[in-house]
Amino acid sequence: MKKRDELTIEEELFAQGLALGKTQYQAYIDAYPHRRQWKRSAIDSKASVLANSEKIKAKKRQLREDVVKDLGITREKLIQQVKNVAFCSFDADKLRPADKIRALELLANLMGYLDKD
Repeated sequence: MKKRDELTIEEELFAQGLALGKTQYQAYIDAYPHRRQWKRSAIDSKASVLANSEKIKAKKRQLREDVVKDLGITREKLIQQVKNVAFCSFDADKLRPADKIRALELLANLMGYLDKD
């Protein structure tokens, strides 16, 4: 008998789709192809409810953590790479000012400076 917090095959596929960056709509119809004939609004509604369930959020988080672990990505490595872009010379690397501004925003976010506490 399936435990209450275990995912069905469809829920697992849905979570995997979201973790891969698919939209809720696309992940839902990939996981539940027999519901493809439903109205778009019905699919969007069901996908939204499912995506916001705690077990789907937990699975998506776990899948992303597994990828990060497999790739050896750490917070420190991310910060270093963003810092390299944020503080490099425009001419040397042919970066646009907008790229540097975005890198600075990411760096500030990673460092916790944009928290609204």
